[in-house]
Amino acid sequence: MPQTLTELNDAFAIEGVLGFENLADHYPVAVIRNAQAEARIALHGAHVLHFQPAGEAPLLWLSETAVFREGKAIRGGIPICWPWFGPDPSGQNRPAHGFARDRFWTLDQGQHEPQSGTQLQFSLPASEVIRALWPHPFKLSLAVSVGRRLELRLRMQNL
Repeated sequence: MPQTLTELNDAFAIEGVLGFENLADHYPVAVIRNAQAEARIALHGAHVLHFQPAGEAPLLWLSETAVFREGKAIRGGIPICWPWFGPDPSGQNRPAHGFARDRFWTLDQGQHEPQSGTQLQFSLPASEVIRALWPHPFKLSLAVSVGRRLELRLRMQNL
């Protein structure tokens, strides 16, 4: 179950900069509007859905037919394809492009610096479902920085 809107807004909302809304039922999205840019990031897949520098056109495409539901990958934006890209390399019928993009991530941190922008830190929580797909202990995190530029830093630790 993803973090709720109340939990997210109580812990991370920043007046006039960062807030959270449901894109679909129980489908929270971070909404960032700062002086440098606008962005929307779904907790499902830690998926960047929208990025638009101030005064410019949006830079990411999102399909009008995208489905926003747990277990279903989002079409468009910036997906996190991990731990493999493409079809399941083992032939075990696991999700194409890995499981990180169709699971809810946890927002661990949010901060804003007026000059540089807004930063969010996500992590993929361990679960029995994930361990069944990938029995190797790991820690996966994603840092997203929304300023004049969009920056993503994916970090994986093999535990």
